[in-house]
Amino acid sequence: MKLLISLTSLLIDSLFAYGKEIIGYFANAGVPELLTSKPYLAAKEAYARMEQGFKKARKNAYTQELQELDAERVQVFKAIRKLVTGYLHSDEEEEVAAAKRIDSLLDHFGADFLWLSYAKKTASISKFLSEIKSAEYAPSVAVMRMESKVTKLDTVEGKFERSYTLSVEDKAAHDAVESASDSRREFEQAVRKLMSYLEVKMMEDENPKLEALGRSITAYNTKFEQNEAKGETNKESKP
Repeated sequence: MKLLISLTSLLIDSLFAYGKEIIGYFANAGVPELLTSKPYLAAKEAYARMEQGFKKARKNAYTQELQELDAERVQVFKAIRKLVTGYLHSDEEEEVAAAKRIDSLLDHFGADFLWLSYAKKTASISKFLSEIKSAEYAPSVAVMRMESKVTKLDTVEGKFERSYTLSVEDKAAHDAVESASDSRREFEQAVRKLMSYLEVKMMEDENPKLEALGRSITAYNTKFEQNEAKGETNKESKP
């Protein structure tokens, strides 16, 4: 029987799925002494600690802040566009001329980018700010008295980019934890000890329920490894 497989190279989601199934097999084996054994309790507790630790680590501290700042910068950009549209209908020729210049700039960026990814949206807004703050557009901005809105967009965009950088760093730190976690290593070791314990019990006790448990775990291990191999093949075949 193949009671043990290599766990070290598994992605964390696969490891969670594997651990949950294995603990479930023991819990439903109908052998009460297994559930009070030190190896089983150790594996169950290690799994719980690993799950709790990674759930906490996966929560990015900047997700909510990014969503709020992104919504704010979109709102300010739309306010600028609305202001320009209003000046296009002004009775003052100077204001209409200024509005046309900035409207032409806005048309260059369009509106579709507001629905794109954070990175693409940032690139477009940063480019717009670079243009609108240049000497070329300064007179038109002054005529339309939109300095405060440009400043607000610049401020919000700066906050967003700083938060985004911290978010990326936060994710990288969590990914590093995921690949070298003490709790993960503890669980993998606990599973090895649990399987060794089961192997010994099967040799010592002529219990058909233990034999059935061993066969179930062996069958699951075979299927699990096959599914993991298919997953790796699919990854490699993607362009």
